[in-house]
Amino acid sequence: MTKQQKLEVHFRITNIEFVGFEMSLPPDFRPLERYQYDIDIESHIDHNNKLILVNLDIHIKNGKTKYGRLSSNYLYTIDNFDEVILKDKDQKYIVPTELQTSLNSISISTARGLMFSTLKGTALHNAILPVIDPKGFESNKL
Repeated sequence: MTKQQKLEVHFRITNIEFVGFEMSLPPDFRPLERYQYDIDIESHIDHNNKLILVNLDIHIKNGKTKYGRLSSNYLYTIDNFDEVILKDKDQKYIVPTELQTSLNSISISTARGLMFSTLKGTALHNAILPVIDPKGFESNKL
């Protein structure tokens, strides 16, 4: 395959798991117009089942003060796994950058919806995760 040819990846989201939400507000809490977010995202390969699992933790904070955390998992089936996910010389799986970016984007966008529905009616109801460039989370060797 030349650089000009791109391998088409056939994947689908198989499962969305809401792991949990924690909220810890100080007694003097006042809702903010803007919050800060730390996002931890990790991907794991399950070669036998042709799956990629994306674990996502979103921390809601202001400076060093943490207000909440949402944890969720996203399971993706890669139909042409053996054509797409290869190994390097150290036997680590290499996920194509475009695929990893797509999985991150879908996971973060889905988490935004989970956050919105989870926070509705709480003191953090306006802590809406902004649009985030998923390329900032790229790590394609697993």
